[in-house]
Order: sequence, then C-alpha cells, then structure tokens
Amino acid sequence: MPELFTAYDETRNRMLELARAAGPEALGTTVPACPDWSALQLITHCVSMPAALGAGDFPTGDLNEWIDKILTDRAGAPLDSLAEEWVVANDTIAGMVNGGGAVLFDDLVVHEHDLRAAL
Repeated sequence: MPELFTAYDETRNRMLELARAAGPEALGTTVPACPDWSALQLITHCVSMPAALGAGDFPTGDLNEWIDKILTDRAGAPLDSLAEEWVVANDTIAGMVNGGGAVLFDDLVVHEHDLRAAL
C-alpha cells in the first residue's frame, strides 16, 4: 500500500493552487459547509492542526476551544505564509498520516471539497 502522505500532499497542493488562482479577494468568501469560516480561514484550519500538533500543542480539554485558539494564533496570516508553515510541518504530517493518523487526511479531503464549493 502506498504511503497515504503522498495523497495528502497532492490534496494540499490542489487546495493551494485553487486558492492562489482565486486570488486574495476570493479568499474572503464564506465556505458553505463551514459558514463561520472564510476560504482563507478554512485553509488556516488545515494548516494549524498539523503545525500545532507538530509543535507539541495538543488539545487537553475542549477540542473546539483548542481549534479556535490555533486559528486565532494564525489570524490574518497571508496565504503564502500559511503555505510555508504547512510544508514545514511535513515530517510531522507524514508521520501522523502514515502512522495511524489518517483522520488528518480525511479532514483535508473533506475541506478540499468545501474550498471548491466556496471558490
């Protein structure tokens, strides 16, 4: 069975290509499946989870509070900065996705479709 991280990376690349092609103004579009988030906030969510976990920042209580905090920590970050942070987390992401944390890939695939619906 091929490593799942390859599919994760391909999905991430499609999302970033879509976001870059849409342009900065379009990234403010509300995501229909996540109406509290813009397209950029959705991408921020996809970046923040593996980045936080890779930095040793694990949820210890309410999961939604943790997600809100890691999103707030990156609020206002431009797409290029988020993309860079996402790639820097590759070792963490690959280890998790290939080592039983496939839920990160599942989450990403769902959010790719959410992003496509928004843009």
